[in-house]
Amino acid sequence: MKIQTLTIALALGCSSAVAINAAIHQSVVAQQTTRTAQLSSSQRARLKSLGVKIPVPRYVPAGFSIDSVRTERRGSGGSKSLEYAILYRLSKPQPLCFTIEATNAGIGDPPELASKLPMNSRIFGNGYSLNYGKYTDPDLRKQFPEPDLYTDWLEGNGMFYRLIGAAQTRETYKTRDCKDISPREAVRIAESLQYFNP
Repeated sequence: MKIQTLTIALALGCSSAVAINAAIHQSVVAQQTTRTAQLSSSQRARLKSLGVKIPVPRYVPAGFSIDSVRTERRGSGGSKSLEYAILYRLSKPQPLCFTIEATNAGIGDPPELASKLPMNSRIFGNGYSLNYGKYTDPDLRKQFPEPDLYTDWLEGNGMFYRLIGAAQTRETYKTRDCKDISPREAVRIAESLQYFNP
């Protein structure tokens, strides 16, 4: 009788644990889906109009929202140039920003920064890094004393994608003043990239 009672109690306990784990998983998936779905229908349509796969982060730190989406198409036929950028911002308690950008041409090897963190991308594979810190080249460090942050260019489907931090976001997209997210958060965001239009 005691053994049967213990077995029933264990079974009920396992069922409760499974139910709790399932509820937690559904909650996490719902949060991720909500954050991924921050793109408005018009922004999605603009990105889809480029005719390429668009990766967006499934993980976005709490409080961040999409500040702007920019798309550009130049030329025609085989010389067609495509670019886009999705700028994310956090306003409070301090302004932070990062951008997911992409192009199909014209990339080069970026200058070296002082530190690196490895990245394992679900859709782009391994062997990529997040680069952060000050420039190792003395001339560049003198010209741009502020630390920078960006991933390697991630290659797939004829496009090159990357995450850039505050310094390049401010310079390239003329955004309001903002600061970098932490390198570990940048890796987490970049590793979560998934296509919303497979």
